[in-house]
Amino acid sequence: MISRLMRVVDDTSSDLRQCIAWWALSAVLQGVGFALLVPVLRAVLAGDTSGAGWWAGAMLVEQVVYALVRHRAQMLSYRAGIGLTMGLFTRLGDKLAQLPLGWFDQERVGSIGRLTRHGVVDVMGVPAHMFRPLITALATPATVIVIMAFFDWRLALAAIATAPLAWWVYQWSTSAVQRADRILDAAAADAGSRLVEFAQSQ
Repeated sequence: MISRLMRVVDDTSSDLRQCIAWWALSAVLQGVGFALLVPVLRAVLAGDTSGAGWWAGAMLVEQVVYALVRHRAQMLSYRAGIGLTMGLFTRLGDKLAQLPLGWFDQERVGSIGRLTRHGVVDVMGVPAHMFRPLITALATPATVIVIMAFFDWRLALAAIATAPLAWWVYQWSTSAVQRADRILDAAAADAGSRLVEFAQSQ
């Protein structure tokens, strides 16, 4: 998905790469924050108040850095999304202007209406709303597993054991969403073509 976006709109590819880098850094910092819970809870349960305070302070500083990085990533994503949408609208308009009038039958006009009203606009939300969960789902657990290995190798091994199940659930949910999107797109295109047909008959 990301590589396709970069190929479609070359002039915003640098913004997309910056978004990916900042979201990756944010996901790693989030994983570090989760992993720091282990020494904090270990010190609290052991009655080591000074150690718990030190680890809690380190966790607080880390979370402040995480919040700043995430804010930066979100702002970059909004900017990249706007530029991506403008680029797609420009390329779509240039392509439509080159097509002969006979190409625009009722079904294709409905599909184009659906594409311009929803498809291109929805792409604007990809950097801001889809990059974060996608990158976080990969980078955050990996960070937690790596840091857990330093605390207790058994915890890291238990986390690794759940990875195949999580991957299977991700693949299943992705295919289900794709099927639903295809059905929705076909229904919306059919509705748009019927509206065009109704307007022409009037």
